Amino acid sequence: GKSNTVNFGYMASGGTTQSLADADGSTVWVQENATVAENDYIVLDAGDFGRIFEVTSISLTSDASSAVTLSDVISGDTITATLGADNQGTKVIDGQTYYFMNRSSASGSPNNRISVTWGAGATAGSLGTFTTVYPSIKTKKSAHIAFMDEGGINVTNNTKLQLPTGAVTVSYTGPVTGDEDPANWTLTAANNEDGTSSVVTRIGGSSIVGSEANSVIFEVGLTAAAGAKFNVTKMGGANGTAFLIRPVGENNATITHASLLLAEEKDDSANEHVIYIPTNVDTSGSTNKAEVGTIRSSDDNSTMNANMVTLSATDTNKKAGVDLYGTYALQNTDGQDTVTIYYPDDQVSANIFVLAQGATTSTTGATSGTTVQESVPITTAVARLDSEVQADQAAKTTKSLILVGGPVVNSLVAELASAAKTWDAQKYRDNGEGTYVLDYVDNAFGGGKAALVVAGHSAADTRASSKMLVNPTGLTGMRMAWKNGVVLADAV
Repeated sequence: GKSNTVNFGYMASGGTTQSLADADGSTVWVQENATVAENDYIVLDAGDFGRIFEVTSISLTSDASSAVTLSDVISGDTITATLGADNQGTKVIDGQTYYFMNRSSASGSPNNRISVTWGAGATAGSLGTFTTVYPSIKTKKSAHIAFMDEGGINVTNNTKLQLPTGAVTVSYTGPVTGDEDPANWTLTAANNEDGTSSVVTRIGGSSIVGSEANSVIFEVGLTAAAGAKFNVTKMGGANGTAFLIRPVGENNATITHASLLLAEEKDDSANEHVIYIPTNVDTSGSTNKAEVGTIRSSDDNSTMNANMVTLSATDTNKKAGVDLYGTYALQNTDGQDTVTIYYPDDQVSANIFVLAQGATTSTTGATSGTTVQESVPITTAVARLDSEVQADQAAKTTKSLILVGGPVVNSLVAELASAAKTWDAQKYRDNGEGTYVLDYVDNAFGGGKAALVVAGHSAADTRASSKMLVNPTGLTGMRMAWKNGVVLADAV
């Protein structure tokens, strides 16, 4: 996969809000059919082929040269959609059809602006069966990342929404008086655009609570046990024609700064948990500073949320948390806040066995066809330099030895090479870089004790040899040699 740095939080000088925009203030649009200007950004995710594009050029010339140019922020790919004389058209990207529409007549500036729609039933300038809000980008390891805006998105009442974790139809019937009177909300789970099912759970609602009058909070996901939370608030006068949808973070509070949502894959309990990574603004200093907010996981068993663990008593700036899927978050509050998310290839699992001190394990019954590999602890110091063993000649003949390093760096191995019992330096040079050896030498220095030579052409090759020793499955014979991971047929 490809990678790049994406700037998604912008705060004006002296400001107190991180907006979803790049370092120059160009907006990152996260709503299907949004009106997008040149130099703005747009996230497209039809068919789970998510990409974030910068709109680098809009040329609405009302002829055959009318076109929109997009630059993939991650890969650097450039894609041009030709619109034609009517300044609208289609473009297939990753096998998915997108519909481009001239929006220059919309109020505001600059003049050249467009919108993009996609999915079943969509046409240029018109939404289809679904309205995609907070489209996501699939990562190399199959998690999904969605950019979350700070102000909310205005959506027409009775709309079927495609959200990062599921689909829901949101509608309400308004009162006969004003905005601050109760509304009756209907939240109906719907199948996603890909046909998979969703579960919607109402978390709570209110009639009049400050700025969130007539709102309701719901969670949408694959199951009722996990998902992303959103707040919807009625708009548009007495009966209302629209609602505002906003992501919900810690303590069911709406997110007030540009943030990220990471949606995990399905775990072994069939849940798909999410992790919110919010930004914040520290206003305590002489200048306002962007920082990472409180990371929230939908997994109540995680050590994220307010439960992140400080890693060191001497460095309290670093703290970490992990959830049951195995996603690991490392946050550093020293200087400019950073958070690093480590996402596993597959759900992490562990086998844990508890034994009393000094206990041993055994097998009972038939064990045919079963191989048990057991690590034997070494409780005394056994490592010595070659010069120390040379100074204690008795050790050479009374103990079996593991000799690390080739004849150039290890005098004991050089002694065996002089006696033609293991490879000499020239043999390593002949085979070249990438060569390493495990060599069992019987009666190495007399006295009936053996030596095992762990060596390679270079330090890195010796390290590769040691890895073979740690995992000895498949090793045969008295000597084995490899070159770049391939067994050498002639290891003599």
